[in-house]
Amino acid sequence: MQPSHIEQSSHIKDSFPSTKTQSWRMMQKKSITSFTALYALHNKTVPKNILESTRTPAHFPLLLPLRLAKKINLDDPLDPLLLQFVPSNSLTNQIEPVKDPLAEMSAQITPRLLKKYSGRTLFLPTSACAMHCRYCFRQEYPYEKSSPSKLGVQLFYQDELAAIKKDSSIQEVILSGGDPLSLSNAILHDIIQELESIPHIRRVRWHTRFLIGIPERVDEGLLKIFTRSHLTHYMVLHINHPREIDVDFSSYLKKLRFSGVTLLAQAVLLHQVNDHIDTLHELSESLSNAGVLFYYLHQIDPIEAACPFWVPPQKGKDLINALRERTSGYGVPTYVSEIAYEKSKTPL
Repeated sequence: MQPSHIEQSSHIKDSFPSTKTQSWRMMQKKSITSFTALYALHNKTVPKNILESTRTPAHFPLLLPLRLAKKINLDDPLDPLLLQFVPSNSLTNQIEPVKDPLAEMSAQITPRLLKKYSGRTLFLPTSACAMHCRYCFRQEYPYEKSSPSKLGVQLFYQDELAAIKKDSSIQEVILSGGDPLSLSNAILHDIIQELESIPHIRRVRWHTRFLIGIPERVDEGLLKIFTRSHLTHYMVLHINHPREIDVDFSSYLKKLRFSGVTLLAQAVLLHQVNDHIDTLHELSESLSNAGVLFYYLHQIDPIEAACPFWVPPQKGKDLINALRERTSGYGVPTYVSEIAYEKSKTPL
């Protein structure tokens, strides 16, 4: 149910027709949430050894959009999409985990607002994602399990909005999570309106992985949010492998670009997923062809679930040097690590 003030606004009702919202929401409801469903999709029965070796934690169960599930090759235990979303004995821990490598709790202004770096703040408006990546560094983050849909944006995020208004040094708000595109257009519209009312806010940066699974999320209502906003909008797409990109996906990115959104991409360097020069080169070329600048290549954060994906930093440096010899400069990302209490990402 939408907030009452949204329901009463004919302008917003016209902007965000329910049929558009239902389209991607219905696709979201078709996501794969069990190994049985994943194997059945490919007309296979789950092997007994898979059931024993691929147990997911209760707080972070299997969640995979149908679009991505269809691309997985279950006959290949090292399929790069399979490894990212389904726990596997093909990967074993390579380093010792760290409980809170980014010290995000110490950066909290409110439970949903973090201040790590000068001039910008990290706003986590939702815990919901379109998919559960096995290496996610926020799968242990203590999100508040509640929704803004009943209270409305002003009340639900009042502490976060007040903190942003109070700190005039903040020019950029980074919407992350969870995934901000998990929220309805009506809620996102109200969040952007609130940010537009704050004089010192000039830019909004959206961090999302939603679109590789459900690109239809780029609907008419979302595009209107960007075309009607006076703020500058950047969207950072989390894309790790070239198979996550296809012609259909790229067509939705074009709509975002035509709506004035600057598109960037970041990837996490993952063992046996993208730590090969041919794969990284293909990813870079695919992004460039889709009009997306390859922004960051991240050294993985060493939480327990991510340790099997660890790649030695020297290998990452060698990959970047090799990529520089193969492609245009704008297709070479900055290889970075996030280190707790540092004032910026640390180039490696």
